[in-house]
Amino acid sequence: MTVHCMPSTTPTNVLYFVLCDLGYCRSTGRKYGLTWAERDPGNMSRRETLIDIRSGELPNVIQIIEVEFTASGISSRDVTEDMLAEVETVSNPKVKRVMSHFDRVLALIDHDRKLQQEA
Repeated sequence: MTVHCMPSTTPTNVLYFVLCDLGYCRSTGRKYGLTWAERDPGNMSRRETLIDIRSGELPNVIQIIEVEFTASGISSRDVTEDMLAEVETVSNPKVKRVMSHFDRVLALIDHDRKLQQEA
């Protein structure tokens, strides 16, 4: 008896990686910077990621990357706007964002550069 395995067209595993802005130190005023949140791979599903963003466990989200592992390989895509829009509609349905979180961080970086050049 011969068994043939066909590659699955459905994802075997999808993980969500979240880049967060750690903000500034209250005592020194120095910027901590950006970091990819360390999370248990068993809790990196879309549902768990949305729960963590809503609860504030993942603060100041800058970017969310969806990584899909399939039999044919690995693919990734930026799902930041979609997921933040989903969180936004749940937490505050009447507020319309003008800038994305990523655009805000870029603006802060530009602002910091201007301040450093002026000093």
